[in-house]
Amino acid sequence: MEDAPADLAGYASVKLLDKIKNAYRHPDQAVARIRKYSIEQNPVTSEELAMQGGKTCLRDSPLESRWKSFGRMWIHTDITERKQAEDALREA
Repeated sequence: MEDAPADLAGYASVKLLDKIKNAYRHPDQAVARIRKYSIEQNPVTSEELAMQGGKTCLRDSPLESRWKSFGRMWIHTDITERKQAEDALREA
């Protein structure tokens, strides 16, 4: 996804999920997990995700809401090179 954060301001959750879901290799599963996490409002730490194009990301949502929630912040870290290096070491 190439949008800057400012470009996404004001998007409703449903519209934003629809916009990003195809970045995941398994979009329906990814959206279901995002919805589950949003309901639970627990932090998410280092959840490994398969992305389109053979990439792998870690997804984190470090914020736990103890008060009324107004949204959720998701951080995706591309770990594709690390995963490829790990696979190469296992094969060696």
